[in-house]
This record gives sequence, structure tokens and C-alpha cells, in this order.
Amino acid sequence: MVALEEKWSRNKDKEDPEEEERDTGTKGMCGSEPTRGERKDMDSIREEMKELRADNYSLKKTIENLEKKWDKRDEEIVRKVTERMMENLEEEREREKKRNNIIMFNVPESRKTEISEITYEDRERCEEIFQGKLGVKDAKIQMIFRIGRITTGKVRPVIMEMNEVGIKWELVKRSKKLKNNDDQVTQKIIIAPDLTKREREENDRLREELTHKRQNGGQWIIRKGKVVRMHEVVGEQE
Repeated sequence: MVALEEKWSRNKDKEDPEEEERDTGTKGMCGSEPTRGERKDMDSIREEMKELRADNYSLKKTIENLEKKWDKRDEEIVRKVTERMMENLEEEREREKKRNNIIMFNVPESRKTEISEITYEDRERCEEIFQGKLGVKDAKIQMIFRIGRITTGKVRPVIMEMNEVGIKWELVKRSKKLKNNDDQVTQKIIIAPDLTKREREENDRLREELTHKRQNGGQWIIRKGKVVRMHEVVGEQE
């Protein structure tokens, strides 16, 4: 009788809903069917993992885009540096080519029709100016030609290569004397260095700056590639 009562008591305990839920929960944790709470936790974990994957993908794409931008930026930098180097190299070549050159303005043109005769007359006229009017006896023209199209009423500039760079600068230095010459045609002649495009642009910039500073007052001149006050130059000479 006692044995039957104990068996009945054990069966009753198993029918307890709370006890059954606890047992089910324990089994779920051990690998059997999960409880509602466990399923909720698992769904939450899956959602977090999904978000992490999305974040990782987005981060990866961001990094890839940044790398592409940096690659393009590096390519652009390399391209610009290369272009600048090529420009500088070409500038050096051009300056070397023009090293002994001068350009003259307002030199009367020959009426000859043959190029050889025109060249000969230009050479004779310019050397007479150099040696006779400016007193540079050693000045010799290696090459001479005019630039631009022939236009009625306009005199084309003359470019020439001198025999020495020192003579070139001596002619430029003494060319100011031509303004005081008795001959009105000679007074209009200008002698200047034959500059490269970059040098001409820099020269134009300096002249604009010089004009602006003089308009604001004071005595200014261009000296060694800079616009400086006159008294600074006088101080250097003293």
C-alpha cells in the first residue's frame, strides 16, 4: 500500500505544469527543443550577427572606395609632378637655346625681296648699331631672322644670336644710349634679351607690380627678379 502511494505521488509531481516547464527548459539548454526565451535570445543573436555582417560589408566598401580615391589621387599627383618636371626641362632647354640671343624692335626693314638679301641688310644694319653707335666692337651676329608676318605699316622684330653671352648683356646694358642718338629712327630702337614664354610672363607680372607700387607712391624699380625701393638698391651699391 505504501509503495502504491509513493508511485502515485511521483506521477502527480510529474504532472505539475511548473515542474514540466522547468524540466523542458533544462532539456532545451542541453540540446533538446529550446524554450521560448531561448528562441528569443537566439533570434536576437542572429539579428546582431546580421547587422555586424552588414556593418562589415559597408566598412569594407568604404575602405575600398577610399583606396580607389587615394590611388587616383596618387596618380594625379604623379601626373602633375611629371608634367611639371617636363615643363622645367623644356624651360631649361629653351633658356639654353636663347642664352646668347637678343631681340630688337623698330629696326627698319629692307625693301629687298630675296631672303638672302634681306638677311644681309639686316645683319649689316644691326652690326653698325652695335659697333658704331654703342661702341661694342667685338659684337658679331651668328644668326639673324625676323619674326611675324609682313604687315603694312608695322616693323617686325629681329631676333639674333650673338657670338658671346657677355656681349649680349653689354648690348642690352648700353642700349639706353640709343634714346639720346641724333637719328630719330635710331632713338626708337629697343634691344632686350630674347626671353622664354615663362620669363615673359614673369616679366609682365613684375611690371604690373611695379606700376601698382609706383601709383601708391615711392620710387620703385625691378632688381634681380623683385620689385624693390630705390633706396635699397642705392644702399647695396654703397
